[in-house]
Amino acid sequence: LQSIADAVLTTDAAGRVSWLNPVAQRLTGWSAAEAQGRPSAQVFVARREDSGKPLPDPVQRCLATGRPTRLPAGAVLVGRDGELRAVDDSVAPIRDDEGRVLGAVLVFRDVTQQRRQFDEIRWRASHDGLTGLVNRAEFGQRLARTFERACREGSHHALLAFDLDRFKLVNDHCGHAAG
Repeated sequence: LQSIADAVLTTDAAGRVSWLNPVAQRLTGWSAAEAQGRPSAQVFVARREDSGKPLPDPVQRCLATGRPTRLPAGAVLVGRDGELRAVDDSVAPIRDDEGRVLGAVLVFRDVTQQRRQFDEIRWRASHDGLTGLVNRAEFGQRLARTFERACREGSHHALLAFDLDRFKLVNDHCGHAAG
């Protein structure tokens, strides 16, 4: 566990940190000695990436249910230095021979780079590279969702569409910024 690429944090039955491997120390910003005995939620601080709202401690949820669990998609780890890292995790109970829960093991990895690449691919698939505006397919999907929501909620919307003849001439003569 000292040598694997994933971060590993173990706790006792009360959810207090008992051990961190070097990767967990690097990602959380806590040394093993400083983290030992602290509540897991103080060392492994998770938030929603989109809103910044705190997420419930997955270790406590695991200990309360006695079942493996994980954070929802879009979770970020807030390091001790304040740095945000996208993480993928899993938490499982540690049991003795009689099945009693002795603690939990939290395994997590930094997926920041993968999430950035995925977001970039998703953005490129739905936007025009030149203008940065949504492309025709994305516009159609957004229009359909708005129409469905309006039907459901009984709300009203308006759409103004216009077509510019010879728009290429504007771009060619005045530049793309003017276009």
